[in-house]
Amino acid sequence: MKRKLSLVFLLGAVLLGPAALADGDFYPGGPLGIRITSLPFTISNPGSYYLGSNLSYSGGHGITIASDHVTLDLMGFTLTGPGSTYYAISMTGRQNVEIRNGTLSGWQIGIREGYSTGTGHRVINIRAEGNETGVFLGGSGHLIKGCQASGGATSVRGFYIDSKGIISGCRTNNFASVGIEIDDYGTITNNVVIGPGSVGSYGGIYAGSSSLVMGNEVSDAVKGIYCQDAASVIGNTVTANAGQTGIRVSTTQPALLDQNTVRGDGTHYQGITPGVTVTRNNAG
Repeated sequence: MKRKLSLVFLLGAVLLGPAALADGDFYPGGPLGIRITSLPFTISNPGSYYLGSNLSYSGGHGITIASDHVTLDLMGFTLTGPGSTYYAISMTGRQNVEIRNGTLSGWQIGIREGYSTGTGHRVINIRAEGNETGVFLGGSGHLIKGCQASGGATSVRGFYIDSKGIISGCRTNNFASVGIEIDDYGTITNNVVIGPGSVGSYGGIYAGSSSLVMGNEVSDAVKGIYCQDAASVIGNTVTANAGQTGIRVSTTQPALLDQNTVRGDGTHYQGITPGVTVTRNNAG
């Protein structure tokens, strides 16, 4: 029996030894990369970076990523800001940056890629709470997956990608302008969007030209889904209350509405022109 217990303890030491460090040093598989211990912090070289504790800052941007090919793991911790003006994580024209696993609270923008030359970013499992905008990614080819954004009285936008990106499996609520937006050639799938109920210029989901909007659930938005030229809107469920529109099409090119369900006392479908193919939708 003693030998068996010794083997168990030995195995535990091997598996947990380098990873089971105190004060938040744990990283899956052992510490990897560079630990960020205070803000502000600038990432100047490619590689892996991680947080070991909750951090806050009020004098500027929290983390500035000034290199391509970076992985930043928040490790479940929170970056807290001053409530306006600054970004939790700022990038300018970067390529292939991944940010994951944590919370961004109280910033003007949680994660911001500012230039149209930004490409290939991945934002995964991020909570953006009480920011004016949750995630704003200029450029193209980005992915936002499994994230959640909750707005407040001054919040404008949940998740935004400029073009040719994917927003999937996310949830947004309480943003004054738009919950989820991709301006062109986007894929917006399997998200849950609540609001904006009355003032949003774009509404719950805004999809630019040649976008795919599929399998989403939208409720209490002034325009549940607002799509542009040549969009395909398939298999979505939208609740439109009085004074709201379920699906709004604004197009001069062919578009497709297929297998959607719109319910509620509002206008179910709007902007259906001869160039819009409407098949197997509920009788809205």
